[in-house]
Amino acid sequence: MKKPLACSILLMAILASPFASVGQDYKAMVKLSPKPKYLCAMKHYHLPGIAENTSDVTLVKVRIEGKVYDKDGTLLGTATDELWEIGPKQAADFDLEFVEVKGKAVARVTDYIVEVVHSEPKR
Repeated sequence: MKKPLACSILLMAILASPFASVGQDYKAMVKLSPKPKYLCAMKHYHLPGIAENTSDVTLVKVRIEGKVYDKDGTLLGTATDELWEIGPKQAADFDLEFVEVKGKAVARVTDYIVEVVHSEPKR
């Protein structure tokens, strides 16, 4: 009879752990704030910003993805950036570089989407 009780206590301890990822969406714990867009020396379109970890645990492998569109909704380019570690209640800069969006394509950009596509707790 003691064995099932010990297993139950161990399972409860694991599920109560801040590192238990069951049912937790760590992507939602990262708040993104945009910074002014710019063109680099290579004339590539950039969307920089700040990624803030709003949780009480260190997050790692925070992957941010961006897509830029023209006025008709045509996808002009995609970019990703990965932040290796953001401490609890800390922030880090990210910079999405759209290498295929340069020259005349830059003027066609009218809309964009930037989102966190992956994040996990530090183990």
